[in-house]
Amino acid sequence: MPIWTQLKLPGQIGSAQLTDQLQTNLTAFLDWALLGIGGFLNVTLDNTAPFGGNPSTLRLSDDFRYPKGMVWDGFKTNWVWETNTDYNPQPIQISGIYINNTFYPTGVNAAYNIDYPDGRIFFNSPIATNSVVQVEYSYKYFNIYPASVQWFQQLTERTFRIDDPQFNQYGSGIWSTFPVSRAQLPAIVIEPVPRRTWLGKGLGGGQWIYTDVLFHVFAEDPYTRNNMVDILTYQNEKKFFFFDKNITAQSGAFPLSPSGFLVNPNSTYPNLVNSFLWRYCIIRNTTAYNMNNEPQSIYRGISRWTMEVDMPEI
Repeated sequence: MPIWTQLKLPGQIGSAQLTDQLQTNLTAFLDWALLGIGGFLNVTLDNTAPFGGNPSTLRLSDDFRYPKGMVWDGFKTNWVWETNTDYNPQPIQISGIYINNTFYPTGVNAAYNIDYPDGRIFFNSPIATNSVVQVEYSYKYFNIYPASVQWFQQLTERTFRIDDPQFNQYGSGIWSTFPVSRAQLPAIVIEPVPRRTWLGKGLGGGQWIYTDVLFHVFAEDPYTRNNMVDILTYQNEKKFFFFDKNITAQSGAFPLSPSGFLVNPNSTYPNLVNSFLWRYCIIRNTTAYNMNNEPQSIYRGISRWTMEVDMPEI
């Protein structure tokens, strides 16, 4: 077919385009980069939370979609699965779980699966509801979410207070909300802005796309909010690389399954970029604004990046 009958660049109709590629890659990049500066907390069996309670002990989930005793939730979501980060010591890698003080290692013969994004254990069949289920793990300090989902408005405060009686309360309370619906603080919500400009690269073709991204930072104290807004604005003039989300999906190389189970432990952000490089961009004109605390208990700030993306085929 003549080229004048074809669209530029899009691939197939269902292929991820720039906005989706950008959001996926920014989430993967920030998740990885924040681990590299110690953006995680470790939970061991002998931990005691500052206000009481043991964060290694999971709660019986009251998720009505599963038989009672089949699913057990941690007090925090977003458990770390990544290895070989730039930080030392490394995050804890989950090697197994404890049921009533008996250790059951992970592996192909394990009778359970680990849902890392939601911070929960799925057993192959229900166990006794009065069991004591414990896990040693690390969780990511900042939770990163896309702005396209409804729970953008459902921020969950005080998730560090596992001494709250609601933690072990069945059928009501903040922990009874499905983990996927709890946007725990502190959080970064990534919002690509529907604004786009262009600049030609040269006589031979190709263009630069300029597109803006907002990072909404939410925290329960001004110090955490201010630090993260500062870190985000420091990235001015940084070069940033994309992996191709379409080819990654076709290759079955994403690290987590749709259920949140770890299937490709080597598929960290740098390995995905090295294996499925798509293109690069430069972060321009970073700014910060809208620093407020509305509602009064939540501190909010916004960092804006202009992404200069190399599009040689356009």
